[in-house]
Amino acid sequence: MILEEDSLFDFSYDIGTDILTVRFPDAIGTPVSQIENSLQKLARNVANFDVKKLLLDISTGVPGLDDEHYQELAKHFLQTLRQSRVEKVARVIPENPAREYLIDHFAQEVYKDLSLPFKAQSFHDKTEALAWLQDPIDLP
Repeated sequence: MILEEDSLFDFSYDIGTDILTVRFPDAIGTPVSQIENSLQKLARNVANFDVKKLLLDISTGVPGLDDEHYQELAKHFLQTLRQSRVEKVARVIPENPAREYLIDHFAQEVYKDLSLPFKAQSFHDKTEALAWLQDPIDLP
C-alpha cells in the first residue's frame, strides 16, 4: 500500500508485516530543502501509521549531499523517529566500502549520542533486512 506520494522517495507499507519500505533515489542535484521535506513526510507517515519496522533502501540511491549535510539531515530525522514507536530500522546500503564505512560509523555515533530507543542494522541484501525486521527475537 502506498502511504503518500512523494517526488523524491517511494513509501510502501505492508500491513501484514508492519514494515514501511522507503527507497531512496539518486539525489544528485536535489535541493536540500526537498530532501528535508521528504524526510519530514517519511517521519509523519511513521507516526501517523504507528509503524514499528522501517526499511530504508539506500542501496541504489546516490547521495546528493556532502557528508556534513547528510549527517545533519540524518541526525534530525533520527531525532524525529525517536518520538515515534519504531522498534527496528534496517538500512540496505550500497556495496561501496567508503560509503558503507561512513554510514555505519555515523550511525554508531548518532545512536550513542541520542540514546535511540530502537534497534538498527545495515545490510547489503534486502531479503536479509526484511528477515531481520520480521524476527521477533530481535525486538527491543
